[in-house]
Amino acid sequence: MTRTVSYETKRLSPAFDALAEFQGTAPDPRSRHAHRLLILEATAAALGGFEAPALWAAAGRDEPSDACDLLRHGEALAQLLRERVAVHPTLALATLAAPDLSSDQKRRQGVYYTDSRLARYVARRLSERLVPGSLWLDPAAGTGILLAAAVLEASGTDPALRDAFLTHSVHAADMSEHAVRGARLTLASLTGSSAVVEALHAHVRTADSLLGRMQTWHDRAPGGFDVLIGNPPWERLKVSRHEFLLASGQDRHYGAAYEDYSETALREIKGRLAHYITRATHGFAFQGAGEADLYKCFIELAFQLGHEDSAIGFLIPAGLIRSQGTHELRRFLMERCQALRIDVLDNRARFFAIDTRTKFLTLTAFRGQGPAPVKITHARGTPDGVKLVGTATISASALRKVRPDLSVPEVRSHREWKLFQHAFATGDRLSGEGTSPWDLEIVREVDMTNHRSRFHAVDESDGVPVIEGRMVHQFHFGAKAYVDGEGRRARWQPQPPVGGTLRPQFRIDRHALPPRAAGRVDQLRIGFCDITGQTNERTLLAAMVPAGVVCGNKVPTITLRHQSGDAEDRAWLWLALANSLPFDWLLRRVITTTVNFFLLKGMVFPRLDSIGDSAEGLAQRARHLSGLGPDGSTDPWSRGALRAWNDAATALAFGFSMEDYALILDDFSLLDRGQPAIHGETRSTITRDLTLLSFARQSSASSTGVEELQARVDAARDTGAAPYIPSQFVGRTPPDAVRVLA
Repeated sequence: MTRTVSYETKRLSPAFDALAEFQGTAPDPRSRHAHRLLILEATAAALGGFEAPALWAAAGRDEPSDACDLLRHGEALAQLLRERVAVHPTLALATLAAPDLSSDQKRRQGVYYTDSRLARYVARRLSERLVPGSLWLDPAAGTGILLAAAVLEASGTDPALRDAFLTHSVHAADMSEHAVRGARLTLASLTGSSAVVEALHAHVRTADSLLGRMQTWHDRAPGGFDVLIGNPPWERLKVSRHEFLLASGQDRHYGAAYEDYSETALREIKGRLAHYITRATHGFAFQGAGEADLYKCFIELAFQLGHEDSAIGFLIPAGLIRSQGTHELRRFLMERCQALRIDVLDNRARFFAIDTRTKFLTLTAFRGQGPAPVKITHARGTPDGVKLVGTATISASALRKVRPDLSVPEVRSHREWKLFQHAFATGDRLSGEGTSPWDLEIVREVDMTNHRSRFHAVDESDGVPVIEGRMVHQFHFGAKAYVDGEGRRARWQPQPPVGGTLRPQFRIDRHALPPRAAGRVDQLRIGFCDITGQTNERTLLAAMVPAGVVCGNKVPTITLRHQSGDAEDRAWLWLALANSLPFDWLLRRVITTTVNFFLLKGMVFPRLDSIGDSAEGLAQRARHLSGLGPDGSTDPWSRGALRAWNDAATALAFGFSMEDYALILDDFSLLDRGQPAIHGETRSTITRDLTLLSFARQSSASSTGVEELQARVDAARDTGAAPYIPSQFVGRTPPDAVRVLA
């Protein structure tokens, strides 16, 4: 897998190259980084206009023996930062000063240093509170980029005001001595005063904020801070075998088999971590069940360190607005704040050196009398900053009616919020509570890690085939066939929707099946891939899983409990509704990368009385699409017509209008990749046009645009386009049309 390089790293490549040249070589990474910090301290002095020895003296360090070389390098790097990079020199210094952690270290520590575009964006969100005399704190400051951005935002071009903020307002803490040293030099580059440099040294401290809490700052802010700003660690406090082996020097990837390792050493590390968790989380009341999550601890810490009218500006994971474990924290925030703003961003602008699909948030909270409405804003990164693309305001009372757990849907406009609100207010919950006709039993049948020792290669056993997540697509449980390799390096071949060969990577003997799976492998049930994404081509990928196979842990299976009537017909109806575009749109509003049980049971289908006579047609078409009905055709237009009818019927059952449905379809920009476009257009919209045409024909209230839509569908068909073809199948020649089940 290609490693993501942050945009900031690329922008600063001339500075990194120059710094590497100035550093030369050193015997170990710690020595190299220490030398880098000396050069950057000299650079900070050159940028600010103070004498570098003032920075070294403030830290109680002697002037280095190679001070002349350091000062010369510092002057050269300062000039380069002023003239050759499109980042403010001080913010660039913060990035250059960040410890050089490996990808594994970043993941284990949850440390991802902040992009300058995000730093300035967060500072702007807090600008009304960044006033003279106010006290600011970053409790996990890293190299100080957020505080530096706040100083730049608050002081403008006034050097006297800037010195006042640096002397009185700015406070920071971090566990890493190297990070603290980086924060001191970063902030010092904004002043020409040795006295300010000395004050900064006293106010930027090496400390664990989760352990020290207010005791670290009783001398500076006995009444609490006015502004809490930060990008706290995002990681859960845990030690897995995989990460333990990476830290021990093994070159491995997820999914690889586990080699020999020391259980004693692993237990010792886990024991130390458990002791730390007990101390670090003591006194926090809204952390939820499960593993301790550092960002949740820091949000609650911000309320302990700030006074009753303080403001908070944090960069945090998207789990705050949707995870089951953050329910109490969401409630706490709404009750204790007068205003809440949540900006949703993704990493496509490469703010961080992580997966570009990762979603994260900026949280801006102004404390006071609640309950606060939630202003949810969507934003995206640009080369120079952050651009807003949509906003909705959701009252706490309205949110509670449709989302009792207070999870916040990612709606991008008032109109989207109204659509979401309508569906959840009028639909049937999948939880089985109250009068809902849906009662799901969701089971993980075998674990791909814990049960790995029971698996056999396909050519070694005639056991039960194991279905993995990548093998499941919509109405297609054998969508990929195993070729070779293991884990993330395994190679898979796409399969046709009907008639493909089932080629699993593993089989498992029946006697080795865990009890929860043994009773399910001989029945028809629904399976879905729980690893997904809201910006994928499609988000929920569900298929009917036949008897004779078992599903891995990334393919939870569903059966319907305690239902009257034909349970199998109801299961087919469930599959048709779940794979529809309207349901997919609703699901995209509440997930990031995983469809967990809690989330799925909180979703809604149209009420059965709204579906009415369409229920039989929906179930019948789901059978045909799965290749288990009399019309299980491989012809893409026959299948497309079935799917378009199902999607439109579901939209009508939800009570959506033609305009509503068109808005929903706007969310699926990746559909029809690889299909030829109508003459004069740049991309194909055949799936959108076909299902809108089906909607118009099914709707007694709307015949608008039928002729135009029909003409577009005909024109697309003439070009050779076909609807509902997943991009992974475009241009693929179907393999042997043989259906193999154990």
